[in-house]
Amino acid sequence: DPADPVNAAYTYGITLDEAQRERVVSLGSISYEPIWVFYRKSRMGTLDSLRDLLRHRVALGPKGSGSYAVASKIMKIYEVDIAGHDNFIPDDFENSARRFMEGSADALIIVSTAWDPIVQTLMRTPGVELMNFKNAEAFDKKDNSLESVRLPAGSISIYPQIPVQDVSLVATTTSVVVKKEMHPDLQLALQQ
Repeated sequence: DPADPVNAAYTYGITLDEAQRERVVSLGSISYEPIWVFYRKSRMGTLDSLRDLLRHRVALGPKGSGSYAVASKIMKIYEVDIAGHDNFIPDDFENSARRFMEGSADALIIVSTAWDPIVQTLMRTPGVELMNFKNAEAFDKKDNSLESVRLPAGSISIYPQIPVQDVSLVATTTSVVVKKEMHPDLQLALQQ
């Protein structure tokens, strides 16, 4: 918003549309935020593709959140518009996680670090599976804001070992962006 006094923000690059990209400058990426797709194998079988989610109830972050925007963008790769699909249910993060844990949702998509309390809880919950993006490297080619990353076996917990084997994930980058008209000296100060 050109009228807003905020000059800098953290954002996921993939969430910005063309008009927004024209008004900001990225000062660089600071971290990877994996796209976590949790599901119950007992209800869904093995989840091999995001398109398999269409037949199930999927809890998401709230509309307007980075998680919702990223979920929307990656589902568009599969030609699915989540805004027009009743099985994709946006809500605040805690309600979405609770909906998934209580069984009124079959899957949960969240974008966050591995240390997020929701991710930590779900990684340790019996019966909850984390989708292995078998074609994670292909996402790199679809959008330069997406990266394939590997969650090594034992990286959440060495004992008991969580995950029990390496998992391929897709991540987006968190970037620091500023309005183009921000003074270059202030941009440099933020970079430092």
